[in-house]
Formats: sequence, structure tokens, C-alpha cells
Amino acid sequence: MRTGISFIVSTAERKRLEAIISGRNTPQKHVWRARIVLLTADGSGTHGIMATTGKSKTCVWRWQARFAEAGVEGLLSDKTRPPGNTAYSGIIRHPIPITSGTLFQPHPAGDSGVSVTL
Repeated sequence: MRTGISFIVSTAERKRLEAIISGRNTPQKHVWRARIVLLTADGSGTHGIMATTGKSKTCVWRWQARFAEAGVEGLLSDKTRPPGNTAYSGIIRHPIPITSGTLFQPHPAGDSGVSVTL
């Protein structure tokens, strides 16, 4: 089990976090990150923070650690991620063999044309 995290939030940091929370144009992800930090600084436990913010335990731990490491600026920026898969190159590596005339054959006379012979 993880040991409790506690840190001291300076007056200037607290004012900045409260401004983030009360800002009308602040992105919501920054608001709940700031709330997690302020609740932690006020002595709330992880389960209390989870109940108040509606975030998971790992999410609470992540932003507590990020604030302890990088301060308020760490809450306002996302870490960079490695690039995803490369774009489609257009090369077909394993083509599906289709023999001519086997996929869609003309219907015999008198057939309703509802079924397809494969």
C-alpha cells in the first residue's frame, strides 16, 4: 500500500490554485488537478479526494506526485508522449487471393437474386 503524501502549499501557490479553480475559462482538467492538490494540502485522504473529485486513485496519486515534482506549472502542462503508429503506407503486405468469377457470380434464370454464391 502507498504511504500518505503530504506537502505544504505556499500562500502564493494556494492563491494561484484557487484562481485556477474559480476561473471561468479554465479547462476542467486543470480545475480538478488543482482541487486534488488543495484537498491534499488541507489534509484530505486519498479516498476523500476520490469521493470529492470523482477521479480514480491512480489519477489522484499522479497529480499529487506531479505537483510535488513540478509545482503548479506541472499541473498545467501534459507530459509529452511518444508518437503513435506510423501512417498507412499503402503497401498491402498480405493480399487476399481472389480467383476470378468466384465472388459474385451471375444469378441463374428464375433466381430471385437475394442470395449470393460464395
